[in-house]
Amino acid sequence: MKNITLTERMVKNWLIRKGYRKEDIIFNRRSSPDFYLADGRKIEVKRLVGNTIYFTAKQWESLSDDVEVFIMHESSRNPIAIVPFSEIRKAVETGNKVRGKFNVTVSRNGKVSLEIWVTPDLKQKFKEYASHYKNDEEALKSLLVKVGFMREAPTF
Repeated sequence: MKNITLTERMVKNWLIRKGYRKEDIIFNRRSSPDFYLADGRKIEVKRLVGNTIYFTAKQWESLSDDVEVFIMHESSRNPIAIVPFSEIRKAVETGNKVRGKFNVTVSRNGKVSLEIWVTPDLKQKFKEYASHYKNDEEALKSLLVKVGFMREAPTF
């Protein structure tokens, strides 16, 4: 069972300032969405990290298109954006940003997507290097071990 986070508390306080009574706001401790309102609205709260919002695979699968996603920054008392989950799902499916500026990352099987912008020449060189490995992730791990940013797990 999760406790209410600072960002979720900020949304709850914002809803109260907008006229909802405390008893009309139900915090969902066990799963997503984070809040159910007496008027039928469902709210998922996402904290903006850089220009990215993150979803776990479980959240992504459990949220329905009628959920409203409140995108918050902890330095603001108000939502930066309120976006229907259907719009976020569509943006991810088409490879676009949400509302033109927010990236969305969905963790799948404990893994998170990483986007790195490189020159075409560097991309080609990496692909040549990666061709000797099972996949790009293994090639990247190998490079990180070689330059000392990561230690190789011992094998027994």
